[in-house]
Amino acid sequence: MLYIAASQAIRSLRQVKADIVISLAGLVVGLTASLLMALLIRDQMAYDTFLPDHAQLYLVDSVLAPVDEDQEPGPLVRWRTPPDLAATLVAEAPEVEAAARLLDDARKIRRGGAAFREFVTWVDPSFAAIMHLPAVEGDLKESLADPGAVALTQTMARKLFGPESPLGKRIDLDERTTLRVRAVLRDLPFRSHMREVMILASSASPYSPFSTPQPRVDGPRADGDQTAARAPGDVYTYVRLRDGADPAAAQRTLDELAARHWGAGHAGGQSPQLVPMTGLQLHAGLNPDRLNRMYMIGGIALLTLLIPCINFINMATARATRRAVEVGVRKMGGARRRDLVTQFMLETLILVGIAMVIALSLTELAIPPVNRFLDARLSLDAASPEVGAIVAGLGVGVTLLAGFYPALVLAAHRPVAILKGSGPGTAAPVVDRTARVRQVLMMGQFMLLVMLLVGASVTYRQQQLLTRDRVSYDTADILILDASCPESIRVGLQHIDGVKGVGCTGMESLERSRPLVTATLNDGHAVRLNRVAADPGFLPVFHLPALAGQLPDPKRPSTVRHKVVINETAARALGNDMPEDAIGQTLHLPGVDGDVQVAAVVPDFPMGSLQDKIAPTFFVSDPGGYELMYVKLAPGDRTRTLAAIDALWRRMGELAPSDRYFFDDHLNSLTSLIRHETQMITLFSLINLGMACAGIYGLSAVTAERRTKEIGVRKVYGASLADILRLLLWQFAKPVLLASALAWLPAYLFLRRWLAGFAYHVDIGPWTFLGPTALALAIAAATVAGQTILVARARPVLALRYE
Repeated sequence: MLYIAASQAIRSLRQVKADIVISLAGLVVGLTASLLMALLIRDQMAYDTFLPDHAQLYLVDSVLAPVDEDQEPGPLVRWRTPPDLAATLVAEAPEVEAAARLLDDARKIRRGGAAFREFVTWVDPSFAAIMHLPAVEGDLKESLADPGAVALTQTMARKLFGPESPLGKRIDLDERTTLRVRAVLRDLPFRSHMREVMILASSASPYSPFSTPQPRVDGPRADGDQTAARAPGDVYTYVRLRDGADPAAAQRTLDELAARHWGAGHAGGQSPQLVPMTGLQLHAGLNPDRLNRMYMIGGIALLTLLIPCINFINMATARATRRAVEVGVRKMGGARRRDLVTQFMLETLILVGIAMVIALSLTELAIPPVNRFLDARLSLDAASPEVGAIVAGLGVGVTLLAGFYPALVLAAHRPVAILKGSGPGTAAPVVDRTARVRQVLMMGQFMLLVMLLVGASVTYRQQQLLTRDRVSYDTADILILDASCPESIRVGLQHIDGVKGVGCTGMESLERSRPLVTATLNDGHAVRLNRVAADPGFLPVFHLPALAGQLPDPKRPSTVRHKVVINETAARALGNDMPEDAIGQTLHLPGVDGDVQVAAVVPDFPMGSLQDKIAPTFFVSDPGGYELMYVKLAPGDRTRTLAAIDALWRRMGELAPSDRYFFDDHLNSLTSLIRHETQMITLFSLINLGMACAGIYGLSAVTAERRTKEIGVRKVYGASLADILRLLLWQFAKPVLLASALAWLPAYLFLRRWLAGFAYHVDIGPWTFLGPTALALAIAAATVAGQTILVARARPVLALRYE
C-alpha cells in the first residue's frame, strides 16, 4: 500500500505548477537558514568538551549587587573571584576535589637576541589535576610543581625556539629571572575559552603576581569587555567536583561559605556561583552579547522557516479543488482516507527531501562566509550522527508542519458529491473553510514580516546613532601601540615626520568600565569616579578642547603631579552646575599623598563602549600604569611613518609593541555586534519579503483562476478593470493591514527591551511602524495587481466559457 501511495505521489508531482516551484523555493531558503542555525548552536555547545571529564569542571564566577546609583540596575556578573576562595573551597567544600587560581599578565619574554611582550598565565600547581591538557613533550604537572619552570603551547614553542625541541631550554622573564621549559602542550582548540593561553607558569614562582599581591581598589573594576566588574588581585577560580557530586549541593555549600567568609561588606556584597565549563560560552551573565545574538539568530531562522511553511499550506489548500476529482475517483476505487493522507504526506515528504538536498548544498557554500561573519567554526560533516539527527529532525518537522493540515483537507472530500459536482458535499464548503484558514495564515505571515521590517529599521537607526552621532571627537589617524610608554620612545616619536602627537594611558582607556575610586571632597562628601591613567599628551591626541580650565602642558610633566582632568559628568557628580565651578576643586584620592585639584573639564566622550552611559571619570598622571601609547599621525603616507616608528624602536633597543592597530578599528569592534545584527536582520527581511511576495503571488494566481467566471459576469454587467482590480486588491489588503496592526505591539515591546540595553538610543515613533507597514502593503498590492490584471483583461466570453 505504501508503494502504491508513493507511486501516486510521484505521478502527481510530475505535473509541476508554479505554486509548487514557489513552495519548493521557500522550503529551500527556510531549511538552509535552519540548518545554519542548528550548526551554530552545535558549535557553541561544543566549547571545552575536548577536556576529559568536562562534566565535572566548573568556573566560579561572582554576582555583585550594585554598589551605588551610578551603576546599571540589577546584579553584575563577573568572571573573577577573591584570591582566597580556591583554598577555602578545598578545605571546607566536601564536593570539591580540587581548585586552582588563574591570573594572566603581560611580561617581557626574551629568547636569545629576540624579545617579545607576551601574556604569562600563572596558575596553581593543582591546575594540572583540574585541566588534563594534553602534552606533546614533558608533563604539565611536573612543570607547575617547579617554581622555576614554564610550559609552552606548540605555537609559542615554535615562535621562541623554531623547529627545535624547547624541552630543557631556558627563557628570560622581565630580565630578572630565567625559566626552564619543562612541558610543551598541544595547542588548545578553537572551541575553548582558554585558546589564547600559550605560556603557563606556576603561582609558586617568586615572580608571579600571587607572590606579590596587589592591593584591593575601593570598588569594582571591569573585566575586559564584560559588563561585570573586578578588583585588581581577583582571579579566575576553577574547580573539579568529585565523582558523583551533586552540583546543586556544591552550590549550596558555596553559598554558605560566601555568607560565612565574605558577608555583605565586600564590594557591596557578592555571591559566587558555579558555572559549568561547557556553559561559559552561552552564559547569560558572562557572555550576554553572544547569548543575545544566538536568540536573535534563532528567532530569525525560525521566522524564515515558518513563512515558507505557511506558503506551502496556503498553496496546497488553495489548489484543493484541482484535485477534488482525483480524490473522488480514488475513494470510489476503494482508497481509504488514511491512504489518501499517506499519499499527500508522501508528496510533501518528497518535496521536503528535494528541498533538503538543495539546502544542504547551499549550506555547504554558505558556511565559510558565515564562519567569518560570526567568528565560528561551523562544519557540515555528513558522517556525524549529530548532523544526521539535525537533518532528519528538520525534514520530519517541516513535513509534518507544512503537510499534515493540507493532507487532511484534501482527504476530506466526499466522492459522491464531488463526482455529481453539486450539493452540500462538494469541494466548495471545504474550500470555503480553508479560505478562512488561509487568511489567518497569511495574516500571521505578514505579522512576522512587518516585525522584521520594523526591526531592520530600528537597528539601522540605532547603528547610525552609535557610529556617527555618539563619536563627535577626532578619531582619524590615531595609532594605538601596546607598549608601556618608555620615555625614550615617547620623546623620539615626537621628532618623527608624520607624527603630530603622542599620549600614554592605561589599558582601562579601552575597557568598557574602569576602576572605581572613591574621591572625598573637603566637606567629607564621597563620590565614586572612574579612574584613567593618562599623561598630559593623551587628551590632545583627540583634539578634545577644555570646557573650563586649562589642560596640563605635555612639555612640563612635573606640573601635573597633583592635577586631574575630569569630564562633564564628573563635574556634575561633584556638585557643580557649570564646568567652570569645578576648576580648583580639591579632592582626596586613596593611595595618593596629598590632595589633588581639578585643572580642567573636558566634554564627555565614549571610548571603551558606545552603548553604555558615560560614567564620571577623571584622568590622572600615573607613569607606572601606562600600558598603551596613542600616536596621532598626519594624513598622508602611513607606510613611511609606520616604518619610521619601527626603526625608532629598533634603534632604542626597547621591547617592541606586541600589537598595534588604529583607533578607528577599535571603534568598529565596539559596534561590530549591532552592525552584524543590522546586516542580518536586513538580509533576512529582504529574503522573507521575497518569500512573502512569492506566496501571495501564487495565492492570488489560484484565487484569480478560481474566480474567472465571477470576473466575467462582473465585466458583462459593466464592471471596469479598475473595479475588478480594486475588489481583489482589497481582498488581500485587509489581512495585510490587520496583520500589520497586530504586529505593532509585540514589535514595540521587543524593541523597547532591546533598546534598553543602550544608554543612548533612538526613539520609537509612529513612523517606525507606519513606514514598514506601507512598504509591505505596497509590495503585496503590486504583487497581486500583476496577476489580477491578466485575468481581468480577458474577454468576458472566454471567462464565461471557463470550466
